Amino acid sequence: MTRHESPAESALEPDAVTVHIVHAPRRLGLGAVLLALGLVAAACGSDSTADAGSTSDAAASPAESEDEAMEDEAMEDDAMEDDAMEDDAMESMNDLMSTIVNRSDLSILDEAIHAADLQDTFHDDGPFTMFAPSDAAFEAYLGEMAMTAEELLGDVDALTALLQAHVVSGVEDSTMVMTLDGQTVTTLAGTDLAITVDGQTVMVGAATVVEYDVTADNGVIHIIDQVLVP
Repeated sequence: MTRHESPAESALEPDAVTVHIVHAPRRLGLGAVLLALGLVAAACGSDSTADAGSTSDAAASPAESEDEAMEDEAMEDDAMEDDAMEDDAMESMNDLMSTIVNRSDLSILDEAIHAADLQDTFHDDGPFTMFAPSDAAFEAYLGEMAMTAEELLGDVDALTALLQAHVVSGVEDSTMVMTLDGQTVTTLAGTDLAITVDGQTVMVGAATVVEYDVTADNGVIHIIDQVLVP
């Protein structure tokens, strides 16, 4: 026998439907929360350390330190070079050439020696005895020869021979010169100079010695009042 449902029963029975059950999210435990907070703190600390390191590197980078060290070394080298130059200058101040340079009354002789390229000879070689014409002697010589200083300095060969005619090898100070009356001395130019002594007056050729014994480490200078012509 077929059972017929009543309308009331049909209304009570639901249709076949798919029911989706939505699960509520689980609450995180206390341990998980603490773990997450710890990771965040560690990340922040790492960033701070990195920033501090960057700041330290920026404050004193290796390149800057190296540059400063190089500057210090350069300053030390400059100081050492200055000291060496001062020492060299002190050591050479009393040679014949330096003595001539420092004499205001031998300025033409100084120019002539440099024009003939003999300065190194009188700086380093010797010993020599030099009969040095004063500036007044050179000016008188130029007037007698009717020539200019430029003409005198321009003829290097003649100038070299002229200068060498005033220089004798060895040291002949005033005491020695006083004993040479009537004798001759041979110059670097190969010429002979006659020495005449009259009391305290010494003549070398036609020139008179006006100042004796300007001493140097590599010789002696006697100032004369005339240029000696070879």
